Amino acid sequence: MMVDVRTKPAIAFALALASVCCGHLPSRNARVDPSLGKFIPPDTTMLLDAHLDRLRNTAVYRKYADQLAPRQQVAGVTPDDVAEALVCSDGKNTEVFTRISRSDVGAKLRSSGRVLTHYNGADIYGDGKESFVLLEPDVAAAGALSSVKSVIDQSKRGEGGIPAALQPVLANLPAQDQIQAAMVGGIPGLEGITADNPNFGNLVRLAHSIESASLGVQADSDIRIHARADCHSEEDARQVHDALRGFIGLARLTAPANRPELVKIYDAINVTREKAVVNVTAQFAAQDLDALSGLLKNR
Repeated sequence: MMVDVRTKPAIAFALALASVCCGHLPSRNARVDPSLGKFIPPDTTMLLDAHLDRLRNTAVYRKYADQLAPRQQVAGVTPDDVAEALVCSDGKNTEVFTRISRSDVGAKLRSSGRVLTHYNGADIYGDGKESFVLLEPDVAAAGALSSVKSVIDQSKRGEGGIPAALQPVLANLPAQDQIQAAMVGGIPGLEGITADNPNFGNLVRLAHSIESASLGVQADSDIRIHARADCHSEEDARQVHDALRGFIGLARLTAPANRPELVKIYDAINVTREKAVVNVTAQFAAQDLDALSGLLKNR
């Protein structure tokens, strides 16, 4: 998902803030909780939803918590309080919605003196770079100031909800997944990549051949990943399939001889094609995650 660099601090800030609230909520099995889903902007083409309350109960999260979550606090809110985080984008603007549980969040924020402005009956908090608002006692939204104002206006009009085009894409994912992502209409901003490096031309062309895509992650003592790309044609799907298999094969061949655990990671990734659909699945055991964690640390 492409995120404007100006929104990155707001996203981190929102995740810490929204954390203020959730750790003791009962687990929910919906793909996107209705309390967040009703605020999704109608022009959203990409979303990422993380049920952190369910993820937090897994052995994987407990082991890698320091790497998976930031440690900052906002007005007494800690990341361990986040129940669910939902990131939405139309390719240009990005908003982060968070589900929280404590009813004293508003009072804590007001006492922190961080009110940036009052707009359409709502208090917007932040410092001009990072803005967020409590839409309901248990729901916060964050992003650029203009995006937050747009979310407020939309909520006042009663608009919002998972766009019709994204609904069948999300339906491809098991509701038990703690992390789900969906996209329709291609990945924006790729033309800039080819301008900097023409060698990426084929990669951009392949990306544009994908009509919609979904990704699900289910964690317990291991991690299971499944992704699906619906392409415009069977030929497009064949090229995406072959490119993915080629990339994995190349990575396997170039793995250092003294790192056999990396070869095992690449071997765990399975790429298949059925007509115009490409599926990618992978399952990583605990020892595989240790190797993968070490690989990412060395990057």
